[in-house]
Amino acid sequence: MATRKISDLTLLTTVSPSDTLLLLDNSDPVDTNKKSQVSSIFKAVAGGTQNQPGLAFDQKTSTGLYSEAQNQLGLALGDSKLLLEKQSTSLVVAARDSADANLDLTLQALGTGVIRFGSDIAITDTVFSIPNSSDNTKIAKFSSTQIPTGETRTYVLPDPGVSADTLVTLNSTQTLANKTLDAPVFTGTLTATSMNLSGNIQVDNNTTLGSSNIDTVTVAATSTFNANTTFNGTITSNALATHTNEVQINQTSGSGLYNKIKWWDTSQNTNAGNWAADLEVTSDASTRYLDLKYYDTDTGYTSTNYTYGLRVASIGYTLPEATLTVNGGVIDGYNITNAGKFLSGTVTPVLSGDGSNAVITPVITNGQLTALTISNGGSGYTTATITFTTSGGSLQYRTYDNSGEVETKETVIHTGNLNLISAIGSVNNFVATGSVNFDDGTFVLDDTNDRVGIGRTPATHKLEVGGDIYFTGPQFIGGDSSSFTIQKRQGAVPILFKNQGGSTEVQIDGSGRFGIAKSPAKNLDVLGDSNIDGDLYLTETDTINNIGGALHCKRLKLTDLNGAVQTITADDISATSRNKVYFHAYS
Repeated sequence: MATRKISDLTLLTTVSPSDTLLLLDNSDPVDTNKKSQVSSIFKAVAGGTQNQPGLAFDQKTSTGLYSEAQNQLGLALGDSKLLLEKQSTSLVVAARDSADANLDLTLQALGTGVIRFGSDIAITDTVFSIPNSSDNTKIAKFSSTQIPTGETRTYVLPDPGVSADTLVTLNSTQTLANKTLDAPVFTGTLTATSMNLSGNIQVDNNTTLGSSNIDTVTVAATSTFNANTTFNGTITSNALATHTNEVQINQTSGSGLYNKIKWWDTSQNTNAGNWAADLEVTSDASTRYLDLKYYDTDTGYTSTNYTYGLRVASIGYTLPEATLTVNGGVIDGYNITNAGKFLSGTVTPVLSGDGSNAVITPVITNGQLTALTISNGGSGYTTATITFTTSGGSLQYRTYDNSGEVETKETVIHTGNLNLISAIGSVNNFVATGSVNFDDGTFVLDDTNDRVGIGRTPATHKLEVGGDIYFTGPQFIGGDSSSFTIQKRQGAVPILFKNQGGSTEVQIDGSGRFGIAKSPAKNLDVLGDSNIDGDLYLTETDTINNIGGALHCKRLKLTDLNGAVQTITADDISATSRNKVYFHAYS
């Protein structure tokens, strides 16, 4: 290629990475012309300093970019600089000035534009201040000192309904309008109209709330009334109410109109609200009740549509009924037409008739009349009737089918007999008077005869069990000074002694024969070797018929004092006539 002047070369206005620059390599005599990409030549600039930036602008040598350390970029502006650097986990932007001790950093948007941040802004409360726009000496500051460690508090600004409003402070004299005060304390005279107070309200002296019976007092939070308080209208309490004295609710028993304490659940029925429970005193012609009811009728989830309640009743029993038969002027029989229910052990009979001297005692078992004991039929009777009296309240568990208004009641605890229909949890020092029946016969206590039944009603013995008995103790101890008896309940059944795996080791069959390791065919039947540490006596019970006294065996083994064993069989003895066996003792 011919040599050309630089001034004759075509002007390269735009440099791309593919453009190359020819270089002269004096160290290579063969090939002195080399080429290089632009990006490999212009790869970095000097770091520079604030006074001499590494990348400066023409005629502006103190303005430009510089970097004095790794992870640092500075913008030099004469005496001032804006420094961007990585410190730990933060990217810090700092303004510095070598001529002034104080330098403001102002971020200003254009026109009506605003400065926005896309992340949370954490400003330390000691350096955060709001100066007045016209007088910078008027400054508002905020402190988060009283917030507990690790906690975050959010302060929501209310909508005042106007473009400008005033915050309420502790010490300023201010006029408040449309305010809801939570837990306020007022001293001195307070005059207000149509107040809605929430929080702790403390009324210490004579105070009148409402001026007529149509006024309504709504208590939406915890309140304390330390003086006599009379409410002539409706009282609605939406929070805790603590009473240090009696609360009196007036009503007239038997009127059918009863005042209640009621609970309203605002979350039920998909936040439409619903009655959840109530407490009331009711009565009928014979007794009075205290009823606590819970309504399981929330349509917002799967409900049973039943009402469940507890009732404390002054009369919790049903009296029994019976008729008497008379023959020859004497009461000699009876017929129980109604056994009654939940009767205590104390039931008093009342006899009526034209005779005298009859003595009849009711027998109460498991809360019912089961018999009449006629110890004296009396005399002179042509007719006789009997009625009964008793006493005792009860605690009842009750359910009400709300769709059909069907009521089911069960007595849970009674002053006489005890009938538990479900688990009552852990009970310490449980004391019951009268008969007890747990779980419909699982455990029965007969207080009349002092008997206990497990799985059955005891009829004869102190303890009767309907089913198997399992115990973990090492001993079975019984008997008195005269005997210890183990008796089968039914005849012709064996008594089996089994190991832990359920296999029979010893048995007494239905005929009284005793077998060890086998079913007995004789009165004593043993499978395997036996050892008798003592004498063996065989008694002849009938000498005429030769019954008893015989030893039946195929072989007789005799051991002398030296341990030598001799075996004698029936063949050995019968081989010769008049054979004899001699037993000698050696010293």
